[in-house]
Amino acid sequence: MNKVVLLAPIAVESGSSLCDIAPTSQFAGVDYDQAEIRHQLLLVNKTGQEISVPLAFIETDPDESRPPTLRVGTERRDLGDPRTFDPASTEKFINDAVAAAVANGVPEAEVRDSLSEVLSRASRSRKTFVTIRPGERLFVEFIEHEKVPRDANGAFTYQTIAPFPQLSLDPAGGSFWLSVILPRPMGGRSAVLSDYTREYGAAPTMLHDRQAVAWTWKLDPILRISYTYSG
Repeated sequence: MNKVVLLAPIAVESGSSLCDIAPTSQFAGVDYDQAEIRHQLLLVNKTGQEISVPLAFIETDPDESRPPTLRVGTERRDLGDPRTFDPASTEKFINDAVAAAVANGVPEAEVRDSLSEVLSRASRSRKTFVTIRPGERLFVEFIEHEKVPRDANGAFTYQTIAPFPQLSLDPAGGSFWLSVILPRPMGGRSAVLSDYTREYGAAPTMLHDRQAVAWTWKLDPILRISYTYSG
């Protein structure tokens, strides 16, 4: 459960995350499925002044072979080398996020609780900056990879705290959405949805031969989806 965090008074016109899970556990010797998560944000600066936005990528379950990538507009941006996320950094990071959130009218407890859950498992972080001029609209895309482990009962669970708790949505109708697509059938076995977060407009559906769930929200929830294989 990795997390991308923007620490600045920036409004979001729209935000989306797409999680596509591959059935890697169906290969011999692999006990997890592989998820690719693509986050996209359309940011707008309505402050009347240029803002340099610190962007942090917090890793809880890093896949060493596939580091995250970042694109700002049409430019691919270097996230830099990962740094160990120590306990002292955790409290400062939370306090910075809370300050940014409160400035945007988001309740302090909501941000503190959601970030505390992620940061309690944080192993390291990467950081970069994006600059947004007054009135500018900027497209930002992150791509990350995460392992979805199998538990003792044979179930797989993907969980995320919906990104960017301290960002304010554009009053003109900004919103976030997340879609999770379960693994495709392989070798006569299919992924079967067993549980998921029921709130936030949850909408299970079929995409050809794959099950999927989508959510939309205004304030950050914790979203979970579980599945098993049958056949």
